Amino acid sequence: MNQPAPTHEKPRDWWWLYALIAAASASLQCVLVRFWPNEPLIWLVTVFAVTFGAVMYFHPMGRLRRWAGALFGFGLGCASVPSLIARLKWDETRNGEFLIDNSPFLAIACLAIGFLLACLDATIRAESEGKSSSRLGAVLIALACVAGYITTGSRSEAEPAIANTSGTQSVAKGATVADSPGAIVGSTVQGAVEINVGASDETVQKILDANSRAIDSKDQQLAERDSEIEALRSALARAERQANEGDAQAVEALKQARETGDIAELQRLLLDRAAVLDAQVAPQLAELTEVRHEAAAIAYLRGDIATAESSLQALIDFDPNDIAAINSLSLVHKLRGNLHAAEQGFRRMLELAEDNPAHQAVAYGNLGLIYQTRGDLPGAEEMLRKSLAIEEELGSKEGMASQYGNLGAIYQTRSDLPGAEEMFRKSLALNEELGSKSGMASNYANIGVIYSTRGDLPGAEEMLRKSLALNEELGSKAGMASDYGNLGVIYQTRGDLPGAEEMLRKSLTLSEELGRKAGMAIQYGNLGMIYETRGDLPGAEEMLRKSLALNEELGSKSGMASNYANIGVIYRRRGDLEGAEEMLRKALAINEELGRKEGVANAYGNLGWIYKMRGDLAQARDYWLRSRDLFAEIGMPHMVEQLQGWIDELPPESDRGE
Repeated sequence: MNQPAPTHEKPRDWWWLYALIAAASASLQCVLVRFWPNEPLIWLVTVFAVTFGAVMYFHPMGRLRRWAGALFGFGLGCASVPSLIARLKWDETRNGEFLIDNSPFLAIACLAIGFLLACLDATIRAESEGKSSSRLGAVLIALACVAGYITTGSRSEAEPAIANTSGTQSVAKGATVADSPGAIVGSTVQGAVEINVGASDETVQKILDANSRAIDSKDQQLAERDSEIEALRSALARAERQANEGDAQAVEALKQARETGDIAELQRLLLDRAAVLDAQVAPQLAELTEVRHEAAAIAYLRGDIATAESSLQALIDFDPNDIAAINSLSLVHKLRGNLHAAEQGFRRMLELAEDNPAHQAVAYGNLGLIYQTRGDLPGAEEMLRKSLAIEEELGSKEGMASQYGNLGAIYQTRSDLPGAEEMFRKSLALNEELGSKSGMASNYANIGVIYSTRGDLPGAEEMLRKSLALNEELGSKAGMASDYGNLGVIYQTRGDLPGAEEMLRKSLTLSEELGRKAGMAIQYGNLGMIYETRGDLPGAEEMLRKSLALNEELGSKSGMASNYANIGVIYRRRGDLEGAEEMLRKALAINEELGRKEGVANAYGNLGWIYKMRGDLAQARDYWLRSRDLFAEIGMPHMVEQLQGWIDELPPESDRGE
């Protein structure tokens, strides 16, 4: 006989219990992240979330249940994303902010979709098996999801504003409220601090009514009024704390405010408190300012321009009228080639230094350097002489030394070598008397350049080596860059091209490191002439074009004139006489405008070669004679000799008797 198949009791279905725990845990996770983001418990719940999601996904049950359970677990894990990002210090990155902003919504979406899948599963099972408990489980999960939505969505951002109800002020967690010794603070309740400040709505309204003419107007913005009310509540809170400490003035101020709405005594109380705090804090602020000035000076001296700039900007942010910081930051701008910002800074100095001659002298001197860089030599000399006159009146040897040196540079640009050397030697004498190594280094370098211009290469190298030794001792990268560049020019003049390139590249590296565009422009130009001497015309033009671009950016007319002249030489060597003449005439026009006799003489000499190559020997002789006479006037005998040699090589018939 056939026996009936044995019946087996179906195991108890714990599915809804698991799902309910997951949904409730997700809601709990949202609460924990919002109110206790640093608690270790968050990570225990997160571990549970990941484990639950994995178990539910691989559980041998219906597909709808598996996906619903996995979504509950994933939603639970999403709730911990903000805390995880904060712990990893990614909260200030763009991606971190995006995840923090959107993770609560993703968690809610996971819970909602999981809930829908669970409801669908419950409906199917109820129809097929009559399981009413499935519907009950779905309802419980729905309640848990709603709780998660409320705790995540309604508290998406902590309110910074201070609310007041019945004389109690609630301050968000992390806000500083105890700003004076002995301040009375309440107990911590769920991350908030409550303080009884006595600033009831009635008191506040009475004050507003009593002072309506002062603070109300049709044009007043609502935000401004809210800010005033908030400040009023804060002031009353401060007065309450001082009154609790036994301050009679605070007691009287509160009494007047509560009874009549008069806040004159409250104002006096706050001003007196500000005076006390100022007396306590002022010495520390003075030391902080002094330390920042010292740090900026050291960074500038070391060539750490970025650190110097940030320190100086911090000083100006704290005190926009800090003349010393404005001057130093303007020098940084000048070093980097931002002449407009530098000039604005120095003119701001003049405004602030109306009654301070010493600061006026510094501002005039630095404005003179700006004008010199732009090629405005008359304007530069005017500013420098104003500065010198003030320094002489003050008897400031350091200031006089600085302006003598700067005037020497003006004379040197004009090719007045005797006048330039006289100024440099005056400056050197004062710097030696003062023991100023940085000033002496600058003077030695400038005198070395004059010797080099005159053709005295041994004397030039001696002076430049003295300057380099002092700058290396001082750790002055800017000074070292200048010295390496000038030594490179001397080596180039001697024909030592490898030695010249080594020096020029050392200079270029330091200038790039400092962000010193003027120095970079000079050395690109010098390297271009090294390449030209070697016959590498493409490389030479590339370097000269780099130099020209920087000089145009800086507005340096003297630099642009040198670049045009040297590019003209490149074109001449290629046989492009039209292009060469165009460039040389550009250089000539700028040099004539600046009064740079050496530049004019060089342009005449190169134009003479253009005409010689065209066969116009008479015109070539004319330009070479002009060039020779200018070099003789400047005091450059080696160039006079070179030009005379070219003239002597011309046939006699080219002489037009001039």
